[in-house]
Amino acid sequence: MYLKHKDRPWAYKKLNELFKPLIYKIPPENSNFKATNIILVGKLLKYFNSGVEFDKKCLEEMKLWFEGLLEDNSADPIVLQSIQYSLKLIPRRIRNPELEIIKKPKKPKPIPMVPQE
Repeated sequence: MYLKHKDRPWAYKKLNELFKPLIYKIPPENSNFKATNIILVGKLLKYFNSGVEFDKKCLEEMKLWFEGLLEDNSADPIVLQSIQYSLKLIPRRIRNPELEIIKKPKKPKPIPMVPQE
């Protein structure tokens, strides 16, 4: 998951340059490898934020690309399942880290009082 720690425009460029052509080059006999690469692309898209304009455009473009792959009638069923799974991984809502739930600190336990004689 090397791309996860890079900026999103760079990661999107690499997805277009490396992964998309790779998926088209994989022969139909290697359907498991093709499905694995499709899921990897979907998991990398999880880190895009649909609230940012650039990311929103990228996510829409990748969604169209996945839907285009679904139209291939000769694809193996496992490849079709991986495409559907990757489509579900694409974020649809805005992620805002500032609004995430922050765990409250635990209250200290009261010190038991020892009875005095």
